[in-house]
Amino acid sequence: MFEILFKIWFTIAILPFLIMIEGYKKLKIFLGKHGYTLDWTHVALAILITLLIVLLLIEYGYS
Repeated sequence: MFEILFKIWFTIAILPFLIMIEGYKKLKIFLGKHGYTLDWTHVALAILITLLIVLLLIEYGYS
């Protein structure tokens, strides 16, 4: 039973976080090749703005 709960917890809590970290590293390398710098605050701001727009669209029934 504990193993099933651990797998569910890992899938919900840890795996998306690890995927986000790897994606951030690859994005930083990609943008570095083109001469851009990337800070984690830029990524967080972009995610929050996108989330805000999606939630507003869902709330008002446009989606």
